[in-house]
Order: sequence, then structure tokens, then C-alpha cells
Amino acid sequence: MDKELMKSIRTILKEELDPIKSEIRELKEGQVKLQNGQKEIKEMIGELDPKNANRHLELKDSIDQLRKDLSTVEIVTASNYSDIARLKSAK
Repeated sequence: MDKELMKSIRTILKEELDPIKSEIRELKEGQVKLQNGQKEIKEMIGELDPKNANRHLELKDSIDQLRKDLSTVEIVTASNYSDIARLKSAK
């Protein structure tokens, strides 16, 4: 092959490969951005895990306190009902 033909082939290949190289570069940059985003999400999830555990314990304590309060209300209501029955029978 003569030099002119080789030069033409190289020029054509370069013109054809440049857009492909550009797209590959963009894909690599996008991949890096996705990896960074995944790292950020993992860090956020890692931070949320202990917070959720604490919220769960706080909620459990609140529920236990509500149960105690409900039991107290039930006891007082039963006592009041008994007093009302005694008052009715005293009439």
C-alpha cells in the first residue's frame, strides 16, 4: 500500500473512532458518578441504622408507658363502677 492510501485509512479510522472514544469517556465518567452516589447512599444507610434502633427503643418505652396508663385507667374505672353500684344500692 502506498503512503497516501495508509494516511487516508488512518484519517477515516480516526474520524470513525473519535465519537466512540468520546462516548466511552462519558460512560466512564457516569460510572464514577454512580459509584460515588452508591458510596453516599451506603453512608446514609449506615447512619440511619443506629437512629432507627434508638427510635424503636423509644417507641417501645412509649408503648409500655401507655399500657401502664391504660391499666391504671381500667383499675380506676373498675373502682368507680364499684362505688357507683354501692351508691345505687344505698338509695
